[in-house]
Amino acid sequence: MEHEAHVGADTGRDLVAPDAALLARARDLDRRTLASFAAARREQLIRLDLPLSQFKVLLILGERGQETCGQLARRLGITPSNITAINDRLCDAGLIVRDTDPGDRRTIRVRLTPAGQQLLDRFESAGDAARARLFDRLTPDELALVVRALERLDGGVSRGS
Repeated sequence: MEHEAHVGADTGRDLVAPDAALLARARDLDRRTLASFAAARREQLIRLDLPLSQFKVLLILGERGQETCGQLARRLGITPSNITAINDRLCDAGLIVRDTDPGDRRTIRVRLTPAGQQLLDRFESAGDAARARLFDRLTPDELALVVRALERLDGGVSRGS
């Protein structure tokens, strides 16, 4: 295999660029591994018996803590009446609670209940379990190699490099 040397922008070290076939194999394996994780998450989502629109609200609230109904509608690209209907169902299920904003009584803030957070935690656990099953198949040396590669890649996507 032929490799092309260049200097790594983030380390200043000489790096060896992989050839096209090796890079294609890495991309294929990455897609397949991510598909395994996604399959585990999909199965968990199906077991939750929760419409995707409702689950998206829970994910947003899990990430942001609380949102106004207007913020949720904008983030999801839906109308205020649709977010009201979604929130009604989530409230009825005991997964979210609506509070009046103390600074503006016209504004309603939505947040997770402990039951809503537990549901998200179970969903995360399914993804963690899927990763654990994959990593458990590796020897300690193989796992150390994977860790080194992931450390090298860490943040590269968000930095655009």
